[in-house]
Amino acid sequence: MMPKLHSSGLPTLILLQPVLYEYRAHFLNGLSSLLPMYVITSLKTRILVFECVNIPTRNPLVWFAEAITSYTRTSGARVAFVPAYTSHLGIVFSAVLFWFLRIPILVHGQSLYKKPRPNIVDYLISLFWLSIATRYLSYSSIGLEGPFDWPIFRQKVLVFLNRFESCSSLGLDGFSPIYTSFPGDNSPLKLLFIGRDRPGSGLDLAVQLVRDLRAKGYNIHLDLIGVNAFEEDGIHCHGPLFADSIVPIAEECQIGIYPGDAGLSVLHYMALGLCPIVHSDMRKHSGPEPAYVMDGITGCLFDRGSLQNFTEKILYLYTNPVALVQLRKNAHAFSKELLGYRLSAQLKSIINTL
Repeated sequence: MMPKLHSSGLPTLILLQPVLYEYRAHFLNGLSSLLPMYVITSLKTRILVFECVNIPTRNPLVWFAEAITSYTRTSGARVAFVPAYTSHLGIVFSAVLFWFLRIPILVHGQSLYKKPRPNIVDYLISLFWLSIATRYLSYSSIGLEGPFDWPIFRQKVLVFLNRFESCSSLGLDGFSPIYTSFPGDNSPLKLLFIGRDRPGSGLDLAVQLVRDLRAKGYNIHLDLIGVNAFEEDGIHCHGPLFADSIVPIAEECQIGIYPGDAGLSVLHYMALGLCPIVHSDMRKHSGPEPAYVMDGITGCLFDRGSLQNFTEKILYLYTNPVALVQLRKNAHAFSKELLGYRLSAQLKSIINTL
């Protein structure tokens, strides 16, 4: 159980996180050095540098009870940081409690990014979160339509680009990519996939691409991080790896691929100095981060689900190493600028305005 938190002149941040993975834990660790926090979550990592309340269930009554406890165990000014996670009733009930107690609420989410054709239910859900929010932090400018663009709510909405906490959270402090030309001298074009073999990952498309091109004599190699399912000629699985253990593998690669519906892996590729390739149907992706890829500038886009178009993009880069190097440099420069502003510092600056 967490000790009672007393006011230190700074507001206490009551933070609800449905599941806490490593990449988000770095963000919370950064926040903990800036603000007193009371964190309620389901833990999936052990790298935290502060105490939190671990709730290994989605029982809404348990979450609601802990939200009450967070109020009684803190004092002074408070701010709640709550995801717009409507399917998690414990978070919904807790958010309503904070609103009833007049605690400022920072709601964060994807707005209508995943809803290119929103229906009445989508509008009602959006209205709920916008109504109780003091600020709504949208992970992208895409999807800020419907209620998000209504004059009554427009001043509440801020774009809060989703990203990693910093380069250091990826083990990339002082990292400089090595840009090499290929093919030639028996040097392959090496592709990197970071993610899980889950529905929608498009991993089957990546494997088929490598099989087809190698069968035609192209020197193509695929490294898979986070996957154990495949191991064959030209494809090597490394299993789950984290942070700086990924860097030596990425340094041997030139392109980061996510053929399916991608998320933060795209930004990870860019930070590693790789050219990201993702499909072009942005609102079908798992998150808004693939929108950081500008076709022909910071990476390449292909038609969703099209092995032929995916192959065409790979072959273009295979035969145009100078263009590939420039894309990699542009992608890395973009990531450096985005990750140069710590996510925790940006949130703290928003809290200061409340």
